[in-house]
Amino acid sequence: MKSLIIDSPEQLNLRQKYAHNIFRLLLVLTWFYFLMPVLTLINWFFAYTFFEQNFILLEGYKEYQSPTTLTYLTVIAAMFIWILLWVNVNKFFDRKGEAKNHLTPVSITEMSSYFKVELNKVDEYQKCKNMEVHFDQDGNITELKQR
Repeated sequence: MKSLIIDSPEQLNLRQKYAHNIFRLLLVLTWFYFLMPVLTLINWFFAYTFFEQNFILLEGYKEYQSPTTLTYLTVIAAMFIWILLWVNVNKFFDRKGEAKNHLTPVSITEMSSYFKVELNKVDEYQKCKNMEVHFDQDGNITELKQR
């Protein structure tokens, strides 16, 4: 009987070898994905044991009652409150969004007269995907090139 390809992996061509290795990698990643909750549970257990031993049994919480630690916590809290105040003051005084609500759409004729471009050219330029626009010192359009 002819040997199966599974029994002799050296008979696989390069494409099949790549597919086999990619599939094995996916299976290993899936195994780690499903193993992660178990590892997390073990980590929680050891973290609780460490916390219980160092903070409760050895009274490690007394280390955090020193004046230096309280000063650090006060400074951190003050910085946090300052940032919250700054964000809210900026939100209160930022009125840019309100001005945008009252804008009316501009027609093509108004736009062509403002930029001093012929009306029929504006239609042509709107269909362009890429365009090069040159301006003078006053902000007027001097040259338009289609790309």
